[in-house]
Amino acid sequence: MKLFGVNKSQATFKKRKFTCDDKKLQDHLEQIGFYFLDGYHFALTSESHEELKLKLETIPDFYKGFSYEGAAMGLTIMEYVPFIGNGSFSKFLDGIGSVHNYMSFVGAGWALSRLPVKVSKHVHRYDNLLKYLVLDGHGFHEAFFNTDKIVRRGHIPNYPGYQKCAFAQGAGRALWFVFGANPEQIKDGINKFPEKFHPDLWSGVGLAATYASGVGETVIRDLKSIANGNGQHLAQGAVFAAKARRKAGLIDERNEMACSILTGMPVFEAAQIADDTLTDLPVVNSTERPSYEIWRSRIRYRISEQPETQLTKKNQNEKAIL
Repeated sequence: MKLFGVNKSQATFKKRKFTCDDKKLQDHLEQIGFYFLDGYHFALTSESHEELKLKLETIPDFYKGFSYEGAAMGLTIMEYVPFIGNGSFSKFLDGIGSVHNYMSFVGAGWALSRLPVKVSKHVHRYDNLLKYLVLDGHGFHEAFFNTDKIVRRGHIPNYPGYQKCAFAQGAGRALWFVFGANPEQIKDGINKFPEKFHPDLWSGVGLAATYASGVGETVIRDLKSIANGNGQHLAQGAVFAAKARRKAGLIDERNEMACSILTGMPVFEAAQIADDTLTDLPVVNSTERPSYEIWRSRIRYRISEQPETQLTKKNQNEKAIL
């Protein structure tokens, strides 16, 4: 499977022409890409899922989710290769990748981005609720590798309905890397996109800031203050990150810090909101507001009820009166 290999240099800031003022932070963000590619190559070279798991479990805990994401990309690509594909991605989701299912759907989006297929059509073969994470992964891939077109020109592909929003959510996650976690540059980058996609982009940023992190409290607080009216979208992304981290059992102090600042809650409580809002979620296949978006909006509503958010609203109202 050497034909499908990806050189790690492709994930470096130098190659991608990304910016970062902090060498330690840059190393951290590049390391995420390297571990992702390790998982990808593990999937291409392993003869069984048991062997793949043994390799994936050698990755340090903080980066393990990224390696599973990469493995999902590799397995998805293999499904499209004649005489090799055998439903490996589905088997992965049901087996060793089950606790990383969110990351796995994102990884499938990476794969579709590199295959000669129309992503907007192939996404329907996946789980009805989480299939939008495939579009999220596709959006991240395009913003990461086609930065000039997607990020610097603020381009969102003309996909049907909500697919554009899901793509923007993934592109927002990529901005954390493209701009080296610099809040001001991230905001300027978001402003290049059509305004209607700004909430989705901020959601992606919140997810990356919490799941990938790499920065201190000051940066997270600056990010929160600079999001202006998109604070709940930023927090909703953080809740998704908390959910993915808690399910995989891979939480550390960096995730806790970012989550507590962006949502006002520790990771466990934030992740619980993601679970609670799934209860009685209606099955809606609307191309404009599917079940996935109803879930996200429920999370935002629950966040708005948190004491810290209410206090912020109160202070804002008092300032308006003065």
